[in-house]
Amino acid sequence: MESGANNSSRHAVLKDSSWFSQFRNGCNPWMARYAYGLMFLASYMIAWAVRDYGRGASKQIEKLKGCASGDCWGADGTLRVSMGCFAFYIVMFLSTIGTKKLNKCQDSWHSGWWSVKIALFIVLMIITFLVPSAFVKIYGEVAHFGAGEPGGQSCNKKAEASSKTDWLTIISFVVAVLAMVIATFSTGIDSQCFQFRKENTQAEDDIPYGYGFFHFVFATGAMYFSMLLIGWNTHHTIKRWTIDVGWTSVWVRIVNEWLAVCVYNGSNVRLRRHRKIHKTGEEIDDF
Repeated sequence: MESGANNSSRHAVLKDSSWFSQFRNGCNPWMARYAYGLMFLASYMIAWAVRDYGRGASKQIEKLKGCASGDCWGADGTLRVSMGCFAFYIVMFLSTIGTKKLNKCQDSWHSGWWSVKIALFIVLMIITFLVPSAFVKIYGEVAHFGAGEPGGQSCNKKAEASSKTDWLTIISFVVAVLAMVIATFSTGIDSQCFQFRKENTQAEDDIPYGYGFFHFVFATGAMYFSMLLIGWNTHHTIKRWTIDVGWTSVWVRIVNEWLAVCVYNGSNVRLRRHRKIHKTGEEIDDF
């Protein structure tokens, strides 16, 4: 009984403490989410650097991955970084899914063991640059769910219209990156956002957010940022400091918006039916 009280008080102190205090005590789920967010941001920036500056890579690296052209290095390298990030978060998803309580093995793995996980993250990033290009192409097709584009140069007129980069383009790129990371982070910690029935009470030893759902969101986010960086087109790279340009991106956004509207309307209809049934049940009980 005393151990349970001590654990609950310990987690309450960690949750209410400052960001620096949580960073100093590395084994807690509240600090872990920021660490995973930083790792996701690092992957995003590495993928961007590979896309924009990968053409200047050494010929040895070019031979290592079997890429015959500079364009292939830009898009192919971006997908490889994304694949490494995706693999890491899928491993974390499979190893933490189903976690319910604090102070368990899965909770310790999610919230601690940072040296092991950082090493795993680096190893997976390196391995993705050793796999054949055929696997990378398959991953690219899976990442955009078939949203392809013909190989003609006319598809990327906006990206090829100018070779200059102004400050507005750079600022827009930075804002888009931050928005992407923040949206992924906020969605990952809200594991009950798709549930209509919320739990009324939460036990003191329950995990603060769904670990498996958290990592799954970041895994899908890894696929999404790769598509943004290559403009949903695995055949050509786009202009430096740009993100999500081209006609493929336009049609993907249109389809996504319509899907979002359909899901939102369907959720509202289902929620209204649930409330109506619940209200009818209460009236019958009162009668």
